[in-house]
Amino acid sequence: MIPASLGGLIKEFRIKKRLSQQDISFLVGWKDSTRLSKIEQSRVGSISSDILGKIVDALNLNENERARMLFASGIVPTKEESKLLINKLKESLSYINAPLYVVDFAWNTIYINNSIRKIFTIPEKEYEYINSEMPNWMELVFLRKTFSKVAIREGYNKGTLYPYDEFQLAYFKDELAPYTQDRWYKDLISRLSKDKHFRKLWSSVPALKNIALYEYWYKEISGKWKDKPEVLKFHSLSIRPSFDFRYFITSLHAADENTFKFYAK
Repeated sequence: MIPASLGGLIKEFRIKKRLSQQDISFLVGWKDSTRLSKIEQSRVGSISSDILGKIVDALNLNENERARMLFASGIVPTKEESKLLINKLKESLSYINAPLYVVDFAWNTIYINNSIRKIFTIPEKEYEYINSEMPNWMELVFLRKTFSKVAIREGYNKGTLYPYDEFQLAYFKDELAPYTQDRWYKDLISRLSKDKHFRKLWSSVPALKNIALYEYWYKEISGKWKDKPEVLKFHSLSIRPSFDFRYFITSLHAADENTFKFYAK
C-alpha cells in the first residue's frame, strides 16, 4: 500500500489550493476521480514516479511542498533524478572543502567528493565507479569492502564508539524499517546476504533505538596517509536539500587539532 502520509499530503495540498478530486484527475489524464480518491485514502498498492509527477504538476506545488510529497512517497529516486540533483548542487558542493557524500533515503550512494576519497583511501577506479554507478552504501561496506584500508569507529559521541560495520547496520535496520516490504529493500538484503560477515551481524546486531540526533555522529578513522599513521576525528553532520527531502548530504568536520592540522597540510 502507498504510505498514508502521501495520500494525506495530496488531499491536504488539493484542499489548500481549492481543487476538487475531479480537477486533479482531469489534469492527470484520468476520466474520473475514482483512482485519486483511492490514492488519498491509501487504498492502492503503489504509485509510480510518473503518476506522482503528474499529480505534483496538477497541484502546482512549490519547491518545499514538492520536496515533502517526494519524501512521503517512499519512491526511490532513479539514477537520472539523482544525476540531475548532483548537477543542480555541483557548484554549491564545490565550495565545501570538507569530506562530503550524498545518499538517498534508501542509502544509494549518489556522490562522494575527492576529500572523502582521500580520507577513506579509496582507489581511483573505485571512486569513479561509485560516482557513476551509485551503489548502495551497505554494498560498499560489506560487498566491495571499499573502506577496508582504514579502521573506522562511529557512535553518538566520543564515549559510545562501535565498529563501523556494526554501527552502520544498526542504523540501517532502524532507519529503513518502514521499507522492509518494498522490492528494492528485499533485493538489497538478498545481495548483501551473499557476504558471510553480513549474515552474522544481521542476526546479532539490533536496530538503533531512541536516537535523538539523527543528523549527528562522531567518527574516528585510523589509517596511513603518505605512510604516516594517523587517527582522524570527525563530527559527522547531515542535512537534506530543501527541494528534495529524499536525499542526505553528509559532511565530516575536524573534531580535534590534529585532524584540523592534517587538513591544513
